Amino acid sequence: MKIFLVSLFVISFAFAQDNYHAEPAPFTCSQDACLVDSEGSQIGFYEVEDREGFVHLQLSTKSSIFDIDIKNLCFTGNPAIVSSILDGLIGNTNANFYNGGHINVITITDMKEEAKLVEKLLIFADDYETSNQEKIVSVKKCN
Repeated sequence: MKIFLVSLFVISFAFAQDNYHAEPAPFTCSQDACLVDSEGSQIGFYEVEDREGFVHLQLSTKSSIFDIDIKNLCFTGNPAIVSSILDGLIGNTNANFYNGGHINVITITDMKEEAKLVEKLLIFADDYETSNQEKIVSVKKCN
């Protein structure tokens, strides 16, 4: 019986899949806006249905705004939705902070939300500096 249980335990690990070891399918934007990098990877919202049957939007990445090379991004679609995508990436930054990360975004200021440019000013604190810092996040429309 012990051998059976041990072999069942080992087999369950061999066939188990989790989000950490599975290769995710490439995300393709299905909404009205998207961030696109130089290699064609996309960041945006997709629809998710919860247990009660309600549909809501979820960001396609758990990356922080500081983990992404913003200079190599451009956007497609509605600038207001792109602004919301950037807000979601900033939210990921703060979620990471409360889970042991090192950067906390304190203030977000929308500087520009135009047809060809979305720009935000971030004021943030980290574990390495004694005073708050600023960063301008700027994304241009794709050609």
